[in-house]
Amino acid sequence: MARILCAWEFGSGLGHLTRLLPIARKLHDAGHEIVLAVPNPPAAKPVLDKNFPEREGPFRLKVIKGTLWQIPTEKQDPNLRRKPTHVLADVLTLFHYQDAVLLERQTRVWQQICDEVDPDLIVADFAPTLRLAYWGRAPFAMMGNGYTTPPRGRLLPPIKPWQTGLLPFSRRHEASVLMAMNHVRDVLKGPAVDYVGDMLNGDRSFVCTIREFDPYRPHRTEPTLMPFNVPDVSRHPTIEERGGDKAPIFIYLPANHPLLRGVLNMVSKSGVPAHVYVSNVPPEQIAGLCGRNVSIHRNPINFANDLWKFRMIIHHAGLATAYAAIKAGTPQLMLPVNLEHSITSRGAAHLAGASVMGAADSPKIEEVEQTYTKMLTDRTLWRRAHEAALKVAERPVEDSVGMVVQGCLEMLEQGLEKARREAEKDIGEDAEDVDRIMA
Repeated sequence: MARILCAWEFGSGLGHLTRLLPIARKLHDAGHEIVLAVPNPPAAKPVLDKNFPEREGPFRLKVIKGTLWQIPTEKQDPNLRRKPTHVLADVLTLFHYQDAVLLERQTRVWQQICDEVDPDLIVADFAPTLRLAYWGRAPFAMMGNGYTTPPRGRLLPPIKPWQTGLLPFSRRHEASVLMAMNHVRDVLKGPAVDYVGDMLNGDRSFVCTIREFDPYRPHRTEPTLMPFNVPDVSRHPTIEERGGDKAPIFIYLPANHPLLRGVLNMVSKSGVPAHVYVSNVPPEQIAGLCGRNVSIHRNPINFANDLWKFRMIIHHAGLATAYAAIKAGTPQLMLPVNLEHSITSRGAAHLAGASVMGAADSPKIEEVEQTYTKMLTDRTLWRRAHEAALKVAERPVEDSVGMVVQGCLEMLEQGLEKARREAEKDIGEDAEDVDRIMA
């Protein structure tokens, strides 16, 4: 039985955890002990309970507190949203990753965790500092979506696929992050880091993304895998079969979305039957913002079972939601706030004709309302969404989880075999030393 450490360090949501847990469960069922380093164990408990029910009983699972890079709030940095991010190093500098003292401190935290866990294999997601801390000491598998896992062995390519060149400040940011990384490697007496992207990859990397949503698609040479946290939507009737202009719409936005209140008011005024789910907000609070035509959900809907019933979904362009809507043939009004969601929305627009209005560009709610009103009866859009669903339904089904697990098991066996050879070598050298002393 081997001990496997699973962890991530960027992102306060649970998207990284939902990508790690299916792998962790399969590795556990293969007979291995899992140690899960979670930035906020109480927040992760519902997801953990779903994948490891009664985990205090028969499961070989230990949950420990990990570490997390915190981005400054807009109150601390009012210009935060206006800072351009053209390569991933620009994003990392928002977290002050170029601060060598801070990076060394965070690396020491991971070193302490790894020294206590003593893993035979690390499976991580968006965890460059963990990679920096334990590089070469155990086999390392890096999970990630397209956005967080750029190609290794080269300068960082633009995050925006439509961007052909970079401004000097992005390369300056990349150089400053690389300098901080090498400061840490110097302190740790380890080999130099040649490229920032090398620490965003592992000994093997498993990039789980949809090719139309991969920002590095023009630059990527290694194959990608289909995401396995995307709902399995198999029904995609035409909008007419759903009831046409009598079918309801669905609203799925986070509580802090800048257009949430405007969208709820817009839909309420339109009188169109609608359903809404807003995470981490009591339904009673949302009810005060909605008309009688809006039904409020206390829990998320099951995309696999229900998304095909709606004639439109208004959402913030999360990857899983976007692709589930494409598979369901449901037209999308996308209101992305951050760069990652903007890239996803661009892919959805290309693949299925989704309408995109970047909230970061501060569109007026009147402009959103014009697009919304047109989409309610746009039969050309309905047809295009249905055609996209038929197209993606023809794509081969991949066992992405199985492929990642098989790769991890191969790395684990190679690592254990290497450790055995080194141990045998040490025993042989000790025996030779004894012979010399006795002689």
